[in-house]
Amino acid sequence: MLLTGKTVFVTGANGFVGSFLVERLLQEGAAVKCLVRNTGNLRWLKTLKVEYIFGDITDIKSLEGGLKDVDYIFHIAALKHSSKEEEYRKVNICGTENLLKTVKKEALNLKKFIFLSSMAAMGYSSREKTLCEQDECRPLTYYGKSKLMAEKTVLEFKNDFPVTILRPPAVYGPKDEDIYAMFRTVKMGIRPVFGLGKKHISMIYVFDLVEAMLLAALSLAAEGKVYIIAEDRSYSWKEIQDVLAATLKVKAFTVKIPETVLFTAGFLAELFSKATGSGLLLTRQKVKEMTGDWVCDISLAKKDLFFKPAYSMEKGMLETVKWYKENKWL
Repeated sequence: MLLTGKTVFVTGANGFVGSFLVERLLQEGAAVKCLVRNTGNLRWLKTLKVEYIFGDITDIKSLEGGLKDVDYIFHIAALKHSSKEEEYRKVNICGTENLLKTVKKEALNLKKFIFLSSMAAMGYSSREKTLCEQDECRPLTYYGKSKLMAEKTVLEFKNDFPVTILRPPAVYGPKDEDIYAMFRTVKMGIRPVFGLGKKHISMIYVFDLVEAMLLAALSLAAEGKVYIIAEDRSYSWKEIQDVLAATLKVKAFTVKIPETVLFTAGFLAELFSKATGSGLLLTRQKVKEMTGDWVCDISLAKKDLFFKPAYSMEKGMLETVKWYKENKWL
């Protein structure tokens, strides 16, 4: 195993994607350091043999000393849900810069820095043309803009140590709480269609994303490059929900939700969150992402990384539903 005996540092390790990556790294024989906040929920890590580094990427002093003798770094931690642009800047841009500065100072023998970005950094695709890495980035949201700026910051350090950036579209799988709401809605017999048009999106099952991250870490050809990582086809919302309804074994009725209604719901959710201090999943920014086409081309990842997705949407949905049921989420 190429990672046996190597020390790997992971930010966002206690999250959805991060916890699956940590499990895989341990299977590969790596020693894993997990950056977690003092208030972080460690439910996905508590049974794993990892070293906790308590800190926060927004506090550069808290990172000091944790990156010495690290061989690989996977930077996954990010803010995804907020209505405030300055919060995205603080975490996704400044936090990434803090980490990079500490890496340059401490991780003197680093073999690769992997940054998990997002297709949100690129903006919508079109029906006629899928997105590829050479296309101009036109992010639509604060989140997408912050990810694009973070990418640029990462690339500024490419002469100091090897870096690779990955851009997945919608990521789904066991433990995910974002797409979980759609599973619950379909189980109740409702198939929500966002906007009035027939939208298509690319997706990636979490196990395939983790595989791509390892391939990128070990690839010399990937140094200094950006890769889109997704399943090698796209789906309409109808196709996704047809599969989901069949997997859940329910009859569901389609409900078309106009964009104006979604934006109103996002606005009300923001007001409620501000008034109560509760978590925020739906915002007007998020609605922008939900109502467009997100279709991409993974030719470069297939060529350089030899990336080949193992999970179709049907297979991935089946595994996800199975996990939700076994863990009493559905």
